[in-house]
Amino acid sequence: RDQPPVGGEDEAAGPEGQQQRRGGELRAGAQAGAVTSTVGALKRVAREEGIRGLYSGLAPSLAGVSHVVVQFPAYEYAKGRLAARRGCEPDDLPAGHIVVASAAAKVLASTATYPHEVVRSRMHVEGAGPFAGALGVAKRIYGEAGVPGFYRGCLTNLARTTPAAAITFTSFELLQRALHRAAAAAGVAGPAAGE
Repeated sequence: RDQPPVGGEDEAAGPEGQQQRRGGELRAGAQAGAVTSTVGALKRVAREEGIRGLYSGLAPSLAGVSHVVVQFPAYEYAKGRLAARRGCEPDDLPAGHIVVASAAAKVLASTATYPHEVVRSRMHVEGAGPFAGALGVAKRIYGEAGVPGFYRGCLTNLARTTPAAAITFTSFELLQRALHRAAAAAGVAGPAAGE
């Protein structure tokens, strides 16, 4: 199967574009009657690419856990720094500061871990094996485009995911505070603030 060149139209949008390309290929097959369900798609991938094809991109997906390992401590650190500047506790930060802390943490984590997304997506497109293919795909990306090849589509990804993270973290913080206040007003013992 021909491999898509780094920097092609589908890679301009990053991993999402690559997944759409593969999904489009499966949909095109469905229009011809080849794939009509999720089970059919799984069978087709297994038939055409082998059982390994069902697990392509597994190693980089497992590496994706590193995103959380960066994002949550960065968020807590940013909250602490912002609180220190305001002379208050992190749990007393206004919503706008929580938005800033969560957005900054998301940008840092996404930028630090984005290369694994590119490798994972490229493995899906190529039908590479779950573990052995990751290094080979990374070498090809580097050989074709250097370090920038690992960041194609990163800004698009940040524009999509940063607001979602800011909304999620801010909503969580504000809801948690409201629940703690309601519990305290009702005289219900609960976890201390910040737990």
